[in-house]
Amino acid sequence: MTKVNRSFKKLEKAMKNNKYSNTILALIKLMDFANPEMLARLNAKFTEVRNSMLNSVEETLQRDADE
Repeated sequence: MTKVNRSFKKLEKAMKNNKYSNTILALIKLMDFANPEMLARLNAKFTEVRNSMLNSVEETLQRDADE
């Protein structure tokens, strides 16, 4: 098992209960094979997923504060 594979296994284990884990892991794996244009699209997708995650966290915190 290579160092990269071990890192992916650790990442998969750490993100096991995250609803975005499959998307994030797939994007990371795609980055290994990407050209500059593809990297730009992946970067945009990462940003989109990150913003969605942050919005979900913010909404949850606000809902908890309202209760």
